[in-house]
Amino acid sequence: MNTSRGSTQIPIQKLPMSRKGEDWKRANVDFFISKFDLSFESGKSKKQKLKISYDLYNSIFDENDFKYVTDPFNVNDGFPASIQSFNIIKPKIDLLIGEETKRPEDFKVIQVNEGATTKIQKKFKELLTSKLLEVAGRGNEGDPVTEEDMKELEDIGKYMNYDYSDIAETTAYHTLQYLREKLDIKDKFVHGFKDGLIGGIEVHYVGIVAGEPTLERVNPVEFSYDDRPDLKHIEDGDWASRRMKMSVSSIYDRLYDIMEEADLNELLDKFAYTSNASRQSSGDFNRIVFKTFPQNTHDDEFSSDAVDVWHVTWKSFKKVGFVSYFDEEGDEQDEIVDENYEASEDEEVTWDWITEVWEGYRIGDDMYVGIQPIPNQFISIDNPNSRRLPYIGAVYNNDNSRSKSLVEIMKPLQYMYLILWYRLEIALARDKGRVINMDITQIPKSMGVSTEQWMHYLSSMGVNFFNPYEEGWDVPGREGGKAAAFNQFSSQDLTMSSVIQEHIGLMMKIEDMIGELSGISRQRQGAITSRELVGNVERSVIQSSHITEIHFWVHDSIKKRVYEALLEAAKKAWSESGKSKLHYITDDMTRVFMDISEDFIYSDYGIFASDSTKETQNLEAIRSLLQPAMQNGASLSDISEIIASNNLTEIRKKLGKIEKARQEREEQMQQVQQQSQTEIAQMRAQSEAEKLRVEEEDSIRKSDTDIRVALIKAGLEEEKLELEADRISADIDKNVAENNYKYLDLGEEIRNNKAEEEIKRKQVSAKSSTNNNK
Repeated sequence: MNTSRGSTQIPIQKLPMSRKGEDWKRANVDFFISKFDLSFESGKSKKQKLKISYDLYNSIFDENDFKYVTDPFNVNDGFPASIQSFNIIKPKIDLLIGEETKRPEDFKVIQVNEGATTKIQKKFKELLTSKLLEVAGRGNEGDPVTEEDMKELEDIGKYMNYDYSDIAETTAYHTLQYLREKLDIKDKFVHGFKDGLIGGIEVHYVGIVAGEPTLERVNPVEFSYDDRPDLKHIEDGDWASRRMKMSVSSIYDRLYDIMEEADLNELLDKFAYTSNASRQSSGDFNRIVFKTFPQNTHDDEFSSDAVDVWHVTWKSFKKVGFVSYFDEEGDEQDEIVDENYEASEDEEVTWDWITEVWEGYRIGDDMYVGIQPIPNQFISIDNPNSRRLPYIGAVYNNDNSRSKSLVEIMKPLQYMYLILWYRLEIALARDKGRVINMDITQIPKSMGVSTEQWMHYLSSMGVNFFNPYEEGWDVPGREGGKAAAFNQFSSQDLTMSSVIQEHIGLMMKIEDMIGELSGISRQRQGAITSRELVGNVERSVIQSSHITEIHFWVHDSIKKRVYEALLEAAKKAWSESGKSKLHYITDDMTRVFMDISEDFIYSDYGIFASDSTKETQNLEAIRSLLQPAMQNGASLSDISEIIASNNLTEIRKKLGKIEKARQEREEQMQQVQQQSQTEIAQMRAQSEAEKLRVEEEDSIRKSDTDIRVALIKAGLEEEKLELEADRISADIDKNVAENNYKYLDLGEEIRNNKAEEEIKRKQVSAKSSTNNNK
């Protein structure tokens, strides 16, 4: 591919638009393409040096780089070893890339134009004035100013300083969140950081493709730019060019909005099929003859079935006028007009030249498309010359010297490591251990033992067959079976153990050296021995992070500038397409709807990002307190919200909400507790009153009971007396009855006695009578 057709001098840039015709446009594109990859060092171009670094990361190397070791005398006779790729660079790079994927991204979008600043100050003043008037009004009514009033005034200041954002800033913030998900920006940033570590340069393209804002990671191997020694940011340079390998369909997908039908036909005629094939009738389709794509002249490994597409951007000059006028509110406003503006009689126009960024595409050698000023130029009324190229990036480690990537810095040690492995492999091949020296005429050939069998028995069975009287070897001086003395055996030590051990020690030393050189210690990679103290490991990891922090610092700066350029591209693209709403899902599965307002379109924004290193440390510190927080009452839902977020600002807001909810719960609990205490006090009072009432009633009842008992006792005594009287009366009656019974018994006894006496008298009378008769 011919890239050197352009003039050796840049075309004149300070020209009015009327003189910037097709010839001027194509001359600029050809000129900047001709500057592609013209820097050479040590016989290799910049592209070749970058390719070596990427290959080395992927364990690919050029064996010619090791010819001085593998074939020092150019004899082309192979050794019993070959250079093998044992990669000690890739784990170091992958560790930094892995850390980048876990670093939080916390940023805030604010308006930086003067009008927006004035508007925010007015809002602040209104809030303060409203609150002060409210407080003063209560003071006039006799209510004193309380501490709560002062706290509300302080909260207004905190709100304006930390949390306030108008509709334009809120829309800008959600625009970036929406584009991060839609364009997979995190993946592009990770690949860009990888480019910075491997190639020493990180570049991203921010522009408008097919009417939508886009972000692309740019391959540094196919990128050229204005590499002045004092240039810090690529977008601040005067030019940049990029080569892309694309198919015909992908070219049209990317450029269809700036291509005419004639351009498409020319593209198809040149690179797809025969002339006018796309315009043939349906009956002629069978005569289409397909052609192959032109072969690339670049020595790369990729498919040649693609077309070279060059995208060139450069800074030119544009004549503009500055018109001052007063708006309806009486404020003075400034407006930028083009060179064709015709001022009225009462207007004063100041003419000047400002920078303007152009872009253009060249397909193949001679097809030009879309050579025009870029549509998404950053134009600020405060600084009209603050135009930047659409290629955002930076070169790592280029202060007063040629940039060297981290892979290039580690490359000599990687090569030395491979050489040592090569030497170690040779030493292993030469390591035969202890071998014997033997007179082969003693092998018992007469017994059918060949040399190969004898070697087999010796190596497998450890048995050495020999015959000192062996015949038939036809050795001069030994004819006729002359006996040989049994002293022909000796041994020789061919072991390479000491050499092998030395090589292993050297390789371990190189592993330590590459860790020191890259700043990535083995402790940071997780290689920790049981003898190391926890404090020593922690200090080693912290010191290692300090050394590599510069890489993350440059990368974070690039991300900030990419976000600013992406906002400008979104403003321009959506203002022309009429897009009015945003709808996306956040990381925590929250649905967000946003309206795109005019304030968002016509405002200038600045991205203010937090220090990701400090934020990472703060996040780790916060997460280390989760366990104590749970022990002190934090819920699992609170902890899950904190763990799921990598944004310190969001965590701070969530913690504020959690703390506010906790305070509300505590206040409710205090109110419930106070209410409970009041109820308990009331219950206690009621209980005491009830107790007194019960005691009084008990006392009354006791008194009544005592009276009743006394009365009862009195009644019992009376009854007892009556009973006693009755008893006495009964006793008297009983005595009387007994006496009557005794009297009757006595009378009966008397009568009995009288009867017995009468009987006895009669008997005596009778006996006397009998005696008398005799």
